[in-house]
Amino acid sequence: MSGSRHVTERFATPDGPGRDVYLALTADLLDGFLEAARPEGSGADLPGWPSGNGRRADRMEAFSRLAPALAAVHASRVGHDASLPGHDADGVRAVLVRGIAAGTDPASPGYWGPLQDGGQVLCEASDIALTLWLGRDWLPDALGAEARTHLADWLAGGIGAPVEDNNWHLFPATLAAVLTRIGWGDHAAEADLRLARIALFRAGGGLYRDGPEGPVDSYSAWGFAYNLGFLEDVLGAEAPGWIAEDRHAAAPAWAHMIGPKGWPAFGRSLHYRMGLSAPLSMGAMLGDPGLAPGLARRAADALWSHFAAKGALKGRRLTQGYWGDDPDLVEGYSGPASPLWSLRSLIPLLALPASHAVWAAPPVPLPVEQDDYEVPFGETGWRIVGEHASGRVTLVTTNEGPDRPFRRPGPLEKLKARFRGTLYRPDNDAARYGRARYVSDRPFFLD
Repeated sequence: MSGSRHVTERFATPDGPGRDVYLALTADLLDGFLEAARPEGSGADLPGWPSGNGRRADRMEAFSRLAPALAAVHASRVGHDASLPGHDADGVRAVLVRGIAAGTDPASPGYWGPLQDGGQVLCEASDIALTLWLGRDWLPDALGAEARTHLADWLAGGIGAPVEDNNWHLFPATLAAVLTRIGWGDHAAEADLRLARIALFRAGGGLYRDGPEGPVDSYSAWGFAYNLGFLEDVLGAEAPGWIAEDRHAAAPAWAHMIGPKGWPAFGRSLHYRMGLSAPLSMGAMLGDPGLAPGLARRAADALWSHFAAKGALKGRRLTQGYWGDDPDLVEGYSGPASPLWSLRSLIPLLALPASHAVWAAPPVPLPVEQDDYEVPFGETGWRIVGEHASGRVTLVTTNEGPDRPFRRPGPLEKLKARFRGTLYRPDNDAARYGRARYVSDRPFFLD
């Protein structure tokens, strides 16, 4: 029996997955990385459709998007240590040390490349910075003086990098905050500048837009809430008050968006689908008094159990799609390891010990598991409708006009793309963002 099949079956238990299942999942993904890893250890050639960012970026994602989960298992913030099935603590730490040392050394064949010009490597550098933050009590010493200098210089190189005027400001902000807080330079002013710009994307109710004038994005959950929550953790008392305000405001919306049949998917990057509960997980890690830890746990359980049953896990990797692999849902910037951002709903929970209420207390039923409801989705004018009897959650928007169907490429388009060695991706923004409603058990791309 393959590891991924074994883990998938454990998600299907009547009581839902426990911490041991999530540790087994992390170990399974680590095994998948090691099976496909490059000799230097800073990347891997995972199976799947490549992105338009080039092989180096795709290989790096296999390491960078898994690394925070590995570090969270040994998180310094709670002073605990755990082992993954089949891997002792020293072995997991050695994977992180080896990969970071090779990836940040310009003389190494596994070098990730400079950050000054932005690009996908800058995005991934944010996860390396969070790995450093989670492992701050042991990782710097384990790296040694030379590798430590390489890492510090490499991260610092991305602080002033030009980025798209949207959630990408989160990445240099994270680099600046982490380096400052661990004492590797004073970059507080740069972090403040980026955060001030990010504040302009707030859409009310804890939601964010894709840039100043863009649509409300599902990145509000697994992008903004996740990175901003960690920035709050890093900055402590120096964190802007609006970060916590937004996190508190957003938690009810995301709890109402999740049910046993998934969530009413909208927007892009749908293969991050299990990451939607990241705002709740982050609230649990940060100890929000208004959030029951058992609710954060149940939200993660519902998502991972649903999508595992639908084909999210395959061959020690996460699939590129929604219910299993689907090339028509893969954006040009997404590669084989991109779906590992789904782990953003688990990383804050993995940073908590087994004795924490998230794991020790019974899960709290989701709102749709308790009653019918109709609640606002932030301040967008959209509404979230839950049907207790069916477990269905519907996102009702203010969009008018007939729904545009999701267009899949035709045979000729596929043939041309195959000849070019790429995937053909039609413009589906109207289907992703412009429909009147989105339903949890009937994703828009199936209509």
